[in-house]
Formats: sequence, C-alpha cells, structure tokens
Amino acid sequence: ILELSGKGVVTEPYQGATLRSLPVDKFSFTMAFHRRHVVFSTDRELAKQLIDGLSGTLPLNLNAEKTYQACGLSGKEHLGVYLEIKGLREALALGQTAPKVKEMLAKAGLDNLQAVAWSMRMNGPAFESRTALISAGQRQGALGMLDTQPISAEALKICRPGAPEAAGGRIKPEMVLTLLRGMLSSTAGAEAAARFDAADKKLAAAGKNLQLMLADAFTGEFVITRYAERAAPVGALSTEVGLAMLKDAGKAAAVLKEVMRLTVAARDP
Repeated sequence: ILELSGKGVVTEPYQGATLRSLPVDKFSFTMAFHRRHVVFSTDRELAKQLIDGLSGTLPLNLNAEKTYQACGLSGKEHLGVYLEIKGLREALALGQTAPKVKEMLAKAGLDNLQAVAWSMRMNGPAFESRTALISAGQRQGALGMLDTQPISAEALKICRPGAPEAAGGRIKPEMVLTLLRGMLSSTAGAEAAARFDAADKKLAAAGKNLQLMLADAFTGEFVITRYAERAAPVGALSTEVGLAMLKDAGKAAAVLKEVMRLTVAARDP
C-alpha cells in the first residue's frame, strides 16, 4: 500500500522485518510484515515497539522517559497516574484552543505543562497523596507563585481534628502582595482592590516597598479550613477560618497598620 503511494516511502530493516514508512505531516505511517503478523502504525517508533513485543524483546518502558523520571514516581505507590500532556495536546490539536480557554490556562500556569503525575500511598489508617506538574521552562501564572518548600506542620494546627475540609500551601514570599491583591479583587471587588493599589502607590511614593515589607513579615504559608460539618446557610455566620503564618510579628503589625490606615483614608466617610 505504501509503495503504491509513490515517492517519499522510507524503508528500514528492523528485527528481521522491513519497515516501510510514509511521512505525512506529523505522522509516519508505517507498515511491516513480521512472522505471521501485519503491523500497521501511524508512528514508526511505535511500530518498532510492537515488533519488539512480538519478537519477545522487552519494549521501552516509562522509566526511560525524562518527563516520567522528573515526576518522581517509584512504581511502589498503591495508586499512581501518569499523563503526558505534551502528547495529548498534539493529538487533540489543542494549539487551536479557544482564546478564552488559553487565557484561563495561562493564568493558572497550565499552558506549558509537559506531564502530570499523581500517586497515593497508604500510611496506617491514613493516606498520603502527591501531585507532580512538569512544565517546559519556569512555571508561570498561579503555579508560578508556589514555593519549593512544603507547608509546615505548625501552620496546619489551625485545622481541628476531623475538619471537613482544609486547604493550605506555601507561596514565594515575594508573591504575598500578588496573592493579597488577587484575593481582594475576587472577594471584595474591584473597588477594594483599587484602594489597595492606591495604598501601594502612596507607600512607594514615600520610598517604601510593600512587596518587600510583606515578604519580611510573612512566611508565605496560607491555610483555609472549616469548623462546621456543613456549610453555613444563607445569612448565617461563616465557619471558615484562614491563617497566614508570620515571619516577624512586629513587622506584620506595622505593615498591616500602615496599609489599613491608607485604605481606610481612601474610603468615602
């Protein structure tokens, strides 16, 4: 069939078989006869792996993939998932994704992901889960805010035993200002965020760097948990509790007092 397609057919001997490949765009349609089998594939390397299997030669495994190695899976976990995003993106032609979807992925830092891995390991009556995200180049967006250090056990003490939910993380100290601005914008609205930005500019005009002030005062660890088993009904007091770990209590009190003074002054009396 490939020979009838005309020019462009590439012939290669492999494991006693003859591979005949026809490159078309991103594919290399390959056909081969091996013993009593006909092997047909859209990729020449995949055809080789199929022939390896048919001939009893061990095929390449995931351990040979650099992205898999970077994910840190050992194979000894009780559950594990590995997904190569790069190949999936190419297969589904996600390069033509709608602009709004691409913008959302970029903000989250998910637009240049190469692979994702998740694993779970039982540890007595509890379990430990781990997620690894491998990206091309430096992480951007929301993922780019995360620090390489894990959250401390001290920060998690705010969660009561048996808490129905809890979420925590550690961001880079220099990203505390960005996180606060984003939280204000999403919870209190654009007007509150604008007052916060105005306070930042007034501090800058006075020769003070709010980003460095916050980085000196906070560790970058944040935890949000809930104390009630069920969410509060409409109109009732919320049972959610948030925690921001301090690096220096004195500096934290000073910077919060200064920011609050400037934001309150900007409000309509």
